[in-house]
Amino acid sequence: MFCPKCGAELKAGAKFCHVCGFNITEAPVTPPPPQQQQQTPPQPQQQNPFQNFNEANVKVTASNIFTRASNIMFKTKQEWQAIGAETPNTSSILFGYAIPLALIPAIFSIIGYGVIGVSYGWGFRFNSWTWGLEVGITSFISAIAGVYITSLIVDALATSFKGQKSFGRAMQLVAYSFTPMWVAGVLNFYPPLAFIALLAGIYGLYLLYVGMEYTMKPAKESQIGYFFATLGIVVVVYFVLSLALGAIFMSVFAVGPGHFNFKY
Repeated sequence: MFCPKCGAELKAGAKFCHVCGFNITEAPVTPPPPQQQQQTPPQPQQQNPFQNFNEANVKVTASNIFTRASNIMFKTKQEWQAIGAETPNTSSILFGYAIPLALIPAIFSIIGYGVIGVSYGWGFRFNSWTWGLEVGITSFISAIAGVYITSLIVDALATSFKGQKSFGRAMQLVAYSFTPMWVAGVLNFYPPLAFIALLAGIYGLYLLYVGMEYTMKPAKESQIGYFFATLGIVVVVYFVLSLALGAIFMSVFAVGPGHFNFKY
């Protein structure tokens, strides 16, 4: 037997509820339904941008890199449109794209200057592993540091040219525009052909100009000015980095006449 008001269990023959005092002889009262505990919807957790650093964000296969590099060079506008629709991830761009491609000229420079060397007049050829290491490491560090520093400056200048301020977009623009020069760096295995990689960098300027519309989105009347400002930044940053790093690594590796192999 239960109290019709509070639901407490009662002794047989009880006239009053010992809990709420309800008169059992009166008309039964339907007890109120138990109140349901209001559930608070789970709050979305703040995502750490580096929590998947070694997982999905940076898991880029060689085929992914090849596809992006090929499309940015030969299907330029379509690929920039696809890039503009992506959410930029700076760690993925830097570690999953820029570093693998920047290793191409660095590795082939080490091979080229270390094994083949440079020929001069009278049949002399100079090569040195220390020279190759100095050129290769300087090339690699200046490329990666250059992408990062240039992206910072390009992002800082965005509002001056009525563009959107976004470091991720700036890194997309800079890193993908250097694709032709990095890919052509394979020619560094034969130093006399190394200048072709620099010529490929000129095509990269075209990629830079086209990509601005889809990444930094400056006003139409400001795009040319933004382009030339970015071009000046690239030249200055890479010149200063190459000069400084070259001097540092020449002293580290003690590159001098005694370290070269002279062949006639």
